[in-house]
Amino acid sequence: MNTSRLTNGWIIIIALLIACLSVVLFAQVVQAAEAQEVMIQIEQVFNETGAGAAPNNTFSYKLTPVENESAPMPSGSGAEGYDFNISGTADMEIGPISYSKTGLYTYEISHTTAPATGYDYDQGIYKVEIYVGSGSNITVIVKKESQKAGAIVYNHSYNNQQGLLPTDPAAMIDPQVVKTVSGNPPSANTFNFTLTALDPASPMPAGSINGVKTIQINGSGWACFGTWSYTEEGNYYYKVAEKNTGLANYTYDAAIYTISDAVKAQGNQLTLTRIVTNSANKQVTTLTYINKYRSGDGNSGGGNQGGNQGGNQGGGPSENISPPQQPETPTPSESPSSRPSFPQSSRPGNALIPDGSGNYTELNEEGVPIGKWRYDEEEELWIFDEFPPLANMPKTGDESQQELYRAIFGTAAFTTLLSIIYLLANKRRRRRECI
Repeated sequence: MNTSRLTNGWIIIIALLIACLSVVLFAQVVQAAEAQEVMIQIEQVFNETGAGAAPNNTFSYKLTPVENESAPMPSGSGAEGYDFNISGTADMEIGPISYSKTGLYTYEISHTTAPATGYDYDQGIYKVEIYVGSGSNITVIVKKESQKAGAIVYNHSYNNQQGLLPTDPAAMIDPQVVKTVSGNPPSANTFNFTLTALDPASPMPAGSINGVKTIQINGSGWACFGTWSYTEEGNYYYKVAEKNTGLANYTYDAAIYTISDAVKAQGNQLTLTRIVTNSANKQVTTLTYINKYRSGDGNSGGGNQGGNQGGNQGGGPSENISPPQQPETPTPSESPSSRPSFPQSSRPGNALIPDGSGNYTELNEEGVPIGKWRYDEEEELWIFDEFPPLANMPKTGDESQQELYRAIFGTAAFTTLLSIIYLLANKRRRRRECI
């Protein structure tokens, strides 16, 4: 009797254990059945330029978990992550990555191809955040440099420099260095300007030494550094500045200009795109410098350096350039003693006519007014205000279109005469009708 009861008790206990074990196994099976899978898509773009084909068009990448080393990984992953390759221009999906638990899983994708000559690699690092929720609720977010990205895209290129024709020096824009001296120096002095390559190995014009080319301008005038050619693709940068040589009583211009050259291959020819900017990062075509001379005030070239910080915004010497030599010295009433006289003439053949207020109207060789010179007291220099062009207007003594004027005048006179005869005849007729 007691033995039977004991046996029945063990049977009940064993049955309960089997039931519990079945529940656990069933839960694991259900959980495994609900596991979610994710595929990560990557795009690769590969461009080839130059004379020869790339020796290799296959690039390597690595997928690694972030913050959670036990995060699920694709099949074939190693201790350091999952390595994979993509050839040419193609799309690829890596995975599947299977998730059996909810949570946030973060990964990084990076390019790992070893550097090689002629290749330009995209070294961007992408972060992939995978949010796994209950059921089939999965969200994938891609970021590049902390910014959300629509896709994972790598752009690689190869350029075979051999066989490429160099850039054409004749097609290179060589901006003028324009120097203006305000004030009334007793004699013209020499000013030095330097073109400096940020990389001393960059190509330079003839006459350069260790990546520096120096040119000189005597008084007010202009000069150029010269041109050169490029034999390799790339970006090249240069700076232009005036050298302060410490001439007494001069204030030097501290403007610095930047020349940016982008060299690209088009077919088998290297082409150049040049941008020149001033200290305010505005694009210009002329490098303008203004030095001030003050006699006897003790101000030397080592003093104020702020002359033309921004440079010429318009790109050409349309203002603040040397006016033409006046035909005769202005009288004190026409030009105050505080104003400097005009520097050396830069427009021979033109004439200056005083207007009685200390300013001058400039006439060209044909006697036509083309602008006015006025003195800027604040800047202490002469400024030229150009008149708008007078289109299709005959000049004094101009013999052009005289036949046209005579024909118009004759037609008007004949029409007037006919009108007078008609009025007189009509008046007489009316008088006869009234009688």
